[in-house]
Amino acid sequence: MHPISTHSRKATLRRRAYFFTALGHVLVISLAALAIGQIKWIAAAAISPLIIGTMLGIIVGPYYHRRVRMSKGINFSAKQLLRLGIILFGFRVSVNGIASLGIHGVLMATVVVAGIFLLGTWLGTKVFKLDRESSMLVSCGSAVCGAAAVLALESTLRSSSTKSSIAVGTVIVFGILAMFLYPIIYRLGWVPFNDYWEGFYVGGTLHEVAMVVGAGSAISPLTLKVGVVVKMIRVILIVPLLFGVSLAGMGGKGGKIVVPWFALGFLACIGLNYYLPLPQVVLQVMTWFDTLLLTMAMTALGLEMKWSKFREAGGKAFALAGVLFLVLIFGGALLVWGISHL
Repeated sequence: MHPISTHSRKATLRRRAYFFTALGHVLVISLAALAIGQIKWIAAAAISPLIIGTMLGIIVGPYYHRRVRMSKGINFSAKQLLRLGIILFGFRVSVNGIASLGIHGVLMATVVVAGIFLLGTWLGTKVFKLDRESSMLVSCGSAVCGAAAVLALESTLRSSSTKSSIAVGTVIVFGILAMFLYPIIYRLGWVPFNDYWEGFYVGGTLHEVAMVVGAGSAISPLTLKVGVVVKMIRVILIVPLLFGVSLAGMGGKGGKIVVPWFALGFLACIGLNYYLPLPQVVLQVMTWFDTLLLTMAMTALGLEMKWSKFREAGGKAFALAGVLFLVLIFGGALLVWGISHL
């Protein structure tokens, strides 16, 4: 009995050592992503640390694929740290800012989120012949808030990390393209909006919060302010979207409804920040810590990605994301025009 017990204890200690070693590796890579994100030209381009972490994870991922014993620590970062990061993201949402836009902001965000998600899921499964989970992940990345939305939905669907990586890849490509394109077409006079309604256009159709900041700041302070508020309304709508996916029987395995409790935590943080506002310095620390957690989740996602799986579905997924990108550009402009004339 004693030798067996000793052997079992040593095996447990080894598993814990591998787990924390993997966690440490993810942390170091994520800190590097945060540091890279502070480089002047990268910060000016508003490239999110989450995206940088994903790219670094993809680059060094083949090394970790051969280290199977470290998979639990990496998976913990991609799943559990993700949920905590989504919850704390609620401290970034301002209820007063949302109220300042009234029904127009809510209408813009709701139509974009519901329309793009439903259209993308239908196109993905019926036209591009993607599996349902991949279609939903790509659509969610375009409809809500980029990489963070993909991760949140992936946690509800419990889909493979490869599908999430592909969806995040579409966010990187089309989101960055749009971020640079929007200020150019606005300066050329091709978008018939003033700075206020351009904020609706930018915040309602760009993928990532950081990309909204990048495009909005390149146009005007008013566009930036309005754009961020509209974008944060889209972020909030991830909660009803996750519950809708679960209640419709599209989440989880075996037809079980998966309740996204972390989404309720996200709403709780929004409410807490409104009724018991934290000091600015605490919010700054909280925001940095939350960014670190989300970057760790994205880094782990990149580490888990396998190129063979990416090649199998990547082309169709990017084609779907491309179509949704065009719908956001042209359909979004029509939507803003309609709302501005209400």
